[in-house]
Amino acid sequence: MSRDTLITAIAVVVLIVLAVSLRSLLSFILDTSVPMAVVSSWSMEPVLHVGDLVVTTGGGSIELGEVILYRSSTHGRLIVHRVVKISGDRYTTKGDANPVADFRPVPRKNVLGKVVLVIPYVGSIRLIAEKIVGMFAFLFHS
Repeated sequence: MSRDTLITAIAVVVLIVLAVSLRSLLSFILDTSVPMAVVSSWSMEPVLHVGDLVVTTGGGSIELGEVILYRSSTHGRLIVHRVVKISGDRYTTKGDANPVADFRPVPRKNVLGKVVLVIPYVGSIRLIAEKIVGMFAFLFHS
């Protein structure tokens, strides 16, 4: 193994360790199991764009009009939408670009946090990497 290859391998390992540590630290500081998420659809245009990285914080109350991150009861995926109605411990949400509110209200237990910071397009790298990995998995699994 050449010296350059070894240095590259060590750098990759260090970056992975730093990324995992940062996520764990942010999780603790921001009081949420999912401190960062990447927007993967156009439902929140023009406020959020595909590839935007959102930073969320847990705890505290959720107010009408705030943008939250929650786990869908239907398919288990993470969703970033705006709260348009509050009924007890359930939230009706809607993507800003969607013509109607989401069909099922979100129970409080599914809310992972509210969006407090948006870093434009930084998450695009992750979306591209997921597509590439998915393509290779499909090609080599068949």
